[in-house]
Parts: sequence; structure tokens; C-alpha cells
Amino acid sequence: MPNYLSADHIAAQAGNFEPQRKNNFLLTLVIPGGGGSEILQAALHKFPIPKVKNTVIRIEYGNEERKVAGPVEVTAETLEVKDFIDSPVMQTLVRWRNKVYDPQTGIINNVSAFKTTGTVSMLGPDGVVSQTWQLQGVWPEKITPASELSMESGENNLITVVLRVDRVVNA
Repeated sequence: MPNYLSADHIAAQAGNFEPQRKNNFLLTLVIPGGGGSEILQAALHKFPIPKVKNTVIRIEYGNEERKVAGPVEVTAETLEVKDFIDSPVMQTLVRWRNKVYDPQTGIINNVSAFKTTGTVSMLGPDGVVSQTWQLQGVWPEKITPASELSMESGENNLITVVLRVDRVVNA
């Protein structure tokens, strides 16, 4: 008997298998000491969800080895936001980064001054949240104020922020 190869079940009028669109997401970060969450949401360009894995502990015994789960590692990911002249996107990010390291005084602050929480929310085309990830212990490791400048491009300038994350919980 031949296999049924119709795609009638995908995105059908009656429902089922609505595709998740990559561009329907929100990143909400509670930036310490000054909000900024709404500003960043409006300027979002790209953010990969941090990946979580265990390092491997090797236990050697005789001529064999066994592998067990070791400490958890969470990847650092690069947030890209669009820069705007009339919204304080860059200023908000720099203020947050200066809570990590203050270039005026040379002080590296306590983590309570700069670590924060966040949420990545995937949305359906109707705006309803379909999946969320809770981010804990988020802080800006590095900010690059401008992507490459060029007289040949009329594109929006992008600010890149390397975010460190302690824990990711798929809620």
C-alpha cells in the first residue's frame, strides 16, 4: 500500500500544525536600575536562544571508560538590536554594561548590581505566547556599539551585545 503524501494536515483551515515563525518573538530583560525592557523589545533584530549542555566526566576503569554528566554549561549568545537616533537604545545598553565595569572608576561591581533575569517568548501569528524560556543571571559581557560602517549601505545600524546567562529554563 502506498504512503499518503498529502500536506492537507499542515496549516489546514480547520487548524493543526500552524508553523512557528522565526520573527515572532520577544526578548524581555529587566535591566537593573532603569528599565529599558520596552526600548529593547522595540529594537530587537536577532537573538539565538542560549544552548544548555553538560560537560562530560570520563571515568576510566581497566580497558574501558564510562561517561557521566558533569557540570552544566550555558552558551553566551549575541543579541543584535537596531540603533535609533531618537530612542535611547545604546545609552540603555551602555548604562547596563557600566554596571559590570565602570570605565570612569575602574571598578567591577558586585553581581547584584548587573545580573538580571529575562524571558524569550515565541509568539504565534496572533500574538499568543506559544513557548517561553526563562533566562537567569543575565549580564552583558561585551557591547559593540556599531556594526561595520559603510557609505554603501542604507541599512539600520546594529548594536551587538554578548550576553552571559547562568541558567535557561524552558517553561
